[in-house]
Amino acid sequence: MLERASQKAREFSPRPSSLRAAPLTLASLVQVEEVLHLWDRLVAYDDLTLLSVMAVAIFMFRSEVLLCCKNKEEVMAVFENGQLARLRTIPMLQSLLFLEHLKG
Repeated sequence: MLERASQKAREFSPRPSSLRAAPLTLASLVQVEEVLHLWDRLVAYDDLTLLSVMAVAIFMFRSEVLLCCKNKEEVMAVFENGQLARLRTIPMLQSLLFLEHLKG
């Protein structure tokens, strides 16, 4: 399902100007406390890769809904409707980073 979701996301490729605002966009999607948890990990690991991992986690979390989207407006609505405000950054990061450990 993740492959289908990522293929669908490529259909609605973002403009370069929107990519520069990605960190600010993340801050607007989740609660302030969750952004601070993420920044705490970024500082501790001294690696921005966690931003990419978080982005993948968000797409995985919303993949079923994203696969149903027919156009760019519907995709944007998935991220703008406030449903992501309940996301918890640490469990989402852990679910991807330690996926193999959780399975077995």
